[in-house]
Amino acid sequence: MTSDFAEAKNTIRNSCYMDDCIDSRPTEDELHSLAVELPELLLRGGMKICKIYSNSPKALESLDPLLLAKEISFDEGETVYNDQKVLGMVYNAGPDCFTYNVKFSTIRDWKDSLCISTWTKRTVLRVTASHYDPLGFASPVTIQPRRFLQDLWQEKMGWDDPLSEALSRR
Repeated sequence: MTSDFAEAKNTIRNSCYMDDCIDSRPTEDELHSLAVELPELLLRGGMKICKIYSNSPKALESLDPLLLAKEISFDEGETVYNDQKVLGMVYNAGPDCFTYNVKFSTIRDWKDSLCISTWTKRTVLRVTASHYDPLGFASPVTIQPRRFLQDLWQEKMGWDDPLSEALSRR
C-alpha cells in the first residue's frame, strides 16, 4: 500500500454517490490496493466503511471480515456471493453485472399497484420520479415518460387537472 492513498482518493473523488462507492479496477493488484486503502482513508476522516463486496477473492481476503457484507462468506476456500442492492440496482458479483429487479409482470399490474384512477400531471410526475436510477442505466426505458411529462407542460394544464382521453392512453 502506498502512503498517499492514490487509489482511495480516486474512488472518493469519482466513484462515490451519497454513502455508496461503486468502483472497479483493471487488475486485481490495483483492486487489492483500493480495498486496503479505502477503509483506512475513510476511517481517518471519521467515516467507517462497511458492507464491502467484490468479485475479487484477493481483495476480499485482504480485508477485516467485519468490513465485509454479511452475505459474503468463504466456504472451503470458495467465495460465496449473494446479489446486493446498490444505487437502486442489483449487483451480482459472480458474473460481475448490474441488473434490475422488476416487481410487476405487466404494465396493468404496475398501474394497479399505484392506485391511479385518473391520470394528471401530478400522477405522471409521481410515477416518473418513482424509479431510482442515479447512474442513468435505465435511461433508455425511463426517457419516454420524462419526455411525456415535458409534453404535458406544453398543455398548460394544472397539476390536478385530468388528462384528456388521448393523453391518458399515451
